[in-house]
Amino acid sequence: MDGWPTGTGSDGWMGKKMARKIEVLSALKVSRLAAPGLHADGNGLYLAITGSSRSWLLRYRRAGRRRDMGLGSADAVSLAMARALAADARALLAQGIDPIDHRRAAQAAATADTVTFAEAARRMIADRAGGWSN
Repeated sequence: MDGWPTGTGSDGWMGKKMARKIEVLSALKVSRLAAPGLHADGNGLYLAITGSSRSWLLRYRRAGRRRDMGLGSADAVSLAMARALAADARALLAQGIDPIDHRRAAQAAATADTVTFAEAARRMIADRAGGWSN
């Protein structure tokens, strides 16, 4: 049998490295999946199913530590959107920026100017305290 592989070995077919599959999931497969666990789409993107909860997760390593970044509920975030969010996070990683820390910083900056109810109440009481009497 000339030309046929004699064995695959541990390196893959004919001793060549096998490429990792990416974009394994389809929208139909995502809608039908019900088994609990992590279901890989490739490049660190997973559909995590626990009980009745289904969410997208990006798993990556930074400084030797594994990080899991939630990308949203599978009901609210489509497969295509989860792939786009994961690509954005990987772009940040390529720039040396941790996407989880980046998201937290952006959220903190967005809420920095927001006045809480407690702070608004303290200000109102301080402004009107002079006009009150027993």
